[in-house]
Amino acid sequence: MKKLHNFIISVALFSQMHFVAVATQEQDAVSAIPNYNSVAVDDTQTARYDLEALKTQKNLIPVAIIGGGPGGLSAAFNAARERFHTVLFQGPKLGGQLMDTNYVENWPAISRDLGSDIVHRIEQQAEKVGAVIVPETVVDVDCSKWPFKLTTDAGTHVYALSVIIATGAQPRKLNVPGEQEYWGKGVASCTLCDAPFTKDQDVVIVGGGDSSIEFGISVAPFAKSITLLTRNNALQASARMKKRLAKYPDIKILPNVKTVKIDGDGSHVTEIEIEDLVTGETKKLSTQWVFLSIGQEANTQMLRDQLAVNKEGCIILPTKSQQTEIPGIFAAGRVSDSKYKTGIIASGEGLKAALDAIGFLESIGFEEQTEEELEKNLYNYQNKTPVIEHEIADVESEAAFENRLQAAKNALVLELYSPMCPHCRAMEPVVEKAAHALKGEVDIVRADVNKITPLVKKYKPTSIPTFIVIKNNQEVGRTSGQMSEESLINFLKSKN
Repeated sequence: MKKLHNFIISVALFSQMHFVAVATQEQDAVSAIPNYNSVAVDDTQTARYDLEALKTQKNLIPVAIIGGGPGGLSAAFNAARERFHTVLFQGPKLGGQLMDTNYVENWPAISRDLGSDIVHRIEQQAEKVGAVIVPETVVDVDCSKWPFKLTTDAGTHVYALSVIIATGAQPRKLNVPGEQEYWGKGVASCTLCDAPFTKDQDVVIVGGGDSSIEFGISVAPFAKSITLLTRNNALQASARMKKRLAKYPDIKILPNVKTVKIDGDGSHVTEIEIEDLVTGETKKLSTQWVFLSIGQEANTQMLRDQLAVNKEGCIILPTKSQQTEIPGIFAAGRVSDSKYKTGIIASGEGLKAALDAIGFLESIGFEEQTEEELEKNLYNYQNKTPVIEHEIADVESEAAFENRLQAAKNALVLELYSPMCPHCRAMEPVVEKAAHALKGEVDIVRADVNKITPLVKKYKPTSIPTFIVIKNNQEVGRTSGQMSEESLINFLKSKN
């Protein structure tokens, strides 16, 4: 028994020593981060957080969230549910990249659903518990002093007591000649939007991961040929996705190549030039579409001189929480995730970030009662452009469209869209606002490209959404793709 007792004591001592060693290593790693500040708020730091000074500060936000993807929306829901005044600045597109996702099958309790539908349900959840969603993009964050100053593209200035950064990532580009020139004219990163327009055409997909295979499968029902280009000697996709690809033997794979140049006829892509990374030889492939699936870049450009980031541009989180190196500033989702890169992980991290932000506020003495005392100082978003429901008419047939065209007293704008297109869905509130702003000047109607093929054949859109302005039965201009309300209004005015 004595031997057993001594053995237990030895194991306990070893475990304690091991724990101390690991803890010391983690502290050393954290200390190595540039400009690192302790994430804990101790007695020596509380003077920095002067709650009395807040009584003279306007446009306060206890929990400010930058980015409207699943991470940001989930954070907004959780923070508002805890009764803290929560404002989310959605950025260029509510939902982020989840809006560009076809069917999601890895979301708990949901067997299969569109990414855009999941986004809208989280949005409704967040707003129901009191979160405020602002359709503006934060363009500057001052992390140097508390409260943190945020500035948006609309010129709004707010002062945040805590900040959750959930700006996500954006598709990486090739940066080769012709890419920018033909963006939206055959060069794209969303097969959900453009797959129907690849019918009987040649398609090239640049990339060799899971999303590249997803792209190939999406266009397979339409395209004449599909070629996957990968810089490696084999696809880097998961075994599950390779198994799915095996069901499409007509999809060709070209390994060990890189894209050198994209060419076209001025209006659309016609070919792509590639280099063999083994032999160094170059050759041209005839193609009408080039879809990019070469990874993502974290949207941290405006923060990289204030927060530590890794080689992929993702914000470094020194501890196992969502806390960054600066107390009061947190990150969630793809902007700080180099490994998992999925919507459900971002959503979970958003919930964690909200709890961390609330814990921070409570640690500096800011509680629900404090917020009530500062109610007049809180930022109150005023939507200056109310959305009028049902401002836009849907035409169900070519005959219905012709009737609207003949009866139009103003310029008629035809929006060609698809309910499956994430960019089309994201544009819905933008088009509604533009229609309201230009009421009496233009009439806007919509046609589903999947239902009214005669209009597709007549106007020949190369992508969706496409907006065609018609006056006196003649097309006078068109534009396509996702854009801001201001850009759409300016375009429509210029053609009226």
